[in-house]
Amino acid sequence: MIDTLPLELVDLVIGRLNPNNRVERRAIGNCGLVCLDWCRFSRLHLFSQVTLSDSNIRAFLEVIQNSAYPILTFVYRPCLAFARPGASLDRLIEKLGPLPGATVLWCLIHPELVFFHHTAHLARICPELTHLTLANPDFSYRYEPFEPPPPYSVQYPLPMHFALDALQCFPSLTCLAFELHHSRGVIYRFPIQLNTLDLHLHRSSLEDFFKNLLSMDTIPVFSSLYLLGISPTPETFTGKYLRYVGDRLRRLRLDMRSLHLSGTCAEVLHFSTGLRYLDLQAVALFPDTFLSQILPSLPAPTSLT
Repeated sequence: MIDTLPLELVDLVIGRLNPNNRVERRAIGNCGLVCLDWCRFSRLHLFSQVTLSDSNIRAFLEVIQNSAYPILTFVYRPCLAFARPGASLDRLIEKLGPLPGATVLWCLIHPELVFFHHTAHLARICPELTHLTLANPDFSYRYEPFEPPPPYSVQYPLPMHFALDALQCFPSLTCLAFELHHSRGVIYRFPIQLNTLDLHLHRSSLEDFFKNLLSMDTIPVFSSLYLLGISPTPETFTGKYLRYVGDRLRRLRLDMRSLHLSGTCAEVLHFSTGLRYLDLQAVALFPDTFLSQILPSLPAPTSLT
């Protein structure tokens, strides 16, 4: 790879151009270089955000091995986008870390990539991580020319256990986000403040999420919940979690507009006595007694919409 890079990039990665060397002196003139030593900011600008994939990770590792500079210390925002899993790829990823300066990581989670089945591996690569975005791959089926494309694509669900592990493996984590392709690019963010989360989940994944959450030895307490497409009745895992959190929940948004019947969540909300903000959205009308059931449990002042 080094032989195919422009000389000015070779100098940036490997070291200092030698003005006494005729070839390098000619390169300085041809490229219009005005400095012989690249400053730290130049290397930081080039390597601060690095996207690694199946096609370039070997070349990047070669650059690291041949550089006289600690290239990995300049990486602050790595992006790992591996679509073709395999044992050899796992070994290459293990050679990458650690990235001591990396605080932001975007990661494509492939269900067959063994390396990403264990969050601890990522924790070794990015020990100081504060922002983590997990994305699930979306590979469309191939179709013949002049034939209409199928109305579906291959979509892999994002393993919820990975999110739960991330909360424990990254002690400095302040934001965990899901980038789910089947949700039309919506990003669900989880900013963490003092063991509290602002949780955004859709019906397709939140029941599984709360089921796993309630099975943890130490259950995280979320201060703000935004739940889509579900009415948290007492028998649901979502309802059971709301009962567990109780008065520690401060903000709650329930979007039940996709449901034909809103159901009754009054029994669950009876335990949410610490709410400062409550937003209920539904197409079906709530029972006449709904507000009279929940209002006595809400502290004042509470914003109710």
